Amino acid sequence: MRFLFLIFLSVWAASSAAVEVKGLYASEVDVASQGLEDRNGAIRSALAEILVKITGRRDIRGEPSIQELMKNGPRYVRQYSYREEKRAEGEDVDLPPQRKLRVKFDSFALNEALEANDIAVWAEDRPSILVWIAVESGKKRYLVEPEGRPELADLFQKLGEKRGLPLLLPLMDLVDQGAISFNDIWGNFDDRIGRASTRYGADAILAGRLLKKTASRWVVEWSLYQQDDVAHWSSKAGSAREALAQGVDGVFDLLAAKLVIGAALVESERHKLRVSGIKELADFTWLASRIKGLSLVEAVEWSELSADDALFSLTIKGDEAALRQALDSVDKLFFVAPVESEEKGALHYKLEP
Repeated sequence: MRFLFLIFLSVWAASSAAVEVKGLYASEVDVASQGLEDRNGAIRSALAEILVKITGRRDIRGEPSIQELMKNGPRYVRQYSYREEKRAEGEDVDLPPQRKLRVKFDSFALNEALEANDIAVWAEDRPSILVWIAVESGKKRYLVEPEGRPELADLFQKLGEKRGLPLLLPLMDLVDQGAISFNDIWGNFDDRIGRASTRYGADAILAGRLLKKTASRWVVEWSLYQQDDVAHWSSKAGSAREALAQGVDGVFDLLAAKLVIGAALVESERHKLRVSGIKELADFTWLASRIKGLSLVEAVEWSELSADDALFSLTIKGDEAALRQALDSVDKLFFVAPVESEEKGALHYKLEP
């Protein structure tokens, strides 16, 4: 069965692609008032969440350089706004609505500050993860999915967003129901999980089994499948929320160890990039800024600029395949198959309107 499942994963690797995660540099936190002291405190709390997302390190606040950066958190704010949220059912109805502060930080300034302290930044292009979660709670047995368990599904998605992970829950439509059952997930039958997952084209699969022993005691097991790697871990939790959070954090730590810490050891390379379809200066300015914003790009220079195209020289952390994947995530930028007459060694892309 294991061999068969790895074949499925190999097929995904050839057909799937990482997802560009939006909003990595924005966060919403509780704030007591609109006063300066409360606002700056909330900004630092928001920045702490952002730093975890973009470095892949949940312990990042322990770094001395990060503690100094946190003190200057308000300097990195690009914009902020307030809103009020009604109290949830069961909370004290006499309390006023909860005030929220949404903060968006300057990605370029933060990345430069981190790189100046030799702290790697996790790219916006991250593996998509399909998640199957089986829950046994007393006499109830069910799979977590948006239609049947919207509260748990929404909670899980929010936990993923907090960590910057593109999580996908199955539809559990007639196709899924015919391909997989609760017992397949609970028994961790990886061949059945693999077959049911191929339609989603995800980069990895997370399978979770949550067993409720008592109201405050849950036993949890997780399995993460990535191409030829399989990781298993188990834990105990005091609630369903805590159990789901442990699953998200486990995936976060495993992926970050491979994609951030591992990437930091990669040597820098220089690559040429020719882009056609540039009609005006605004196109060139937008494109240069967008390329510079890719986290694997260390430096951008241009050597030629004509009425229709530009030739860039890029210094990146990674190889050509990594650069291709990053460029493919840029809106309006499309790869063009090379021809013999084109400059050797240069990637060719076209900017579409």
